Amino acid sequence: MKKHVISFVLAGALSLSLSPLAFADLASDLDAVDAAYQQQERAKAREAEKYRALQKAKQDRLHAEKMAEKRRNQAYEDRLREIELQAAELNLLEAKKLELEMERARVKRANELIDAELAHSKAKTDQIQAQADAQRLEATGSKILQERLGEAAVKKNSGFFK
Repeated sequence: MKKHVISFVLAGALSLSLSPLAFADLASDLDAVDAAYQQQERAKAREAEKYRALQKAKQDRLHAEKMAEKRRNQAYEDRLREIELQAAELNLLEAKKLELEMERARVKRANELIDAELAHSKAKTDQIQAQADAQRLEATGSKILQERLGEAAVKKNSGFFK
């Protein structure tokens, strides 16, 4: 840039026929302008670098937030799956518990039926025993009666009481 400006100024100075002192002042002014221009360009470059750094930082922060949210969502979904598995296990346990209770009730009814059959059988056995006892007692009573009648007849016929 400096060369273009110097060439332009020199061409203008030559056409105006400036003195060497004026030309020296003009050259120093041009050097000052060029230095200011270079400083301005460096400042722009620093600003552009700052802007790029800020954009990168912003992009990195957004990426970090996105990853953190993704991890939170994954943790939430993992916990949700864990809860669903626990619920399924609980349902399975509940079903097994219900099945066990039903089996206990069935066994209890079966035991009650067996007890009823045993009670009926015992009652029938007791009835048969009572009938046998009654028949035995009747037979014993009849035997005793017959013996006593026989003894009475013998005594009657023996003439002892006559």
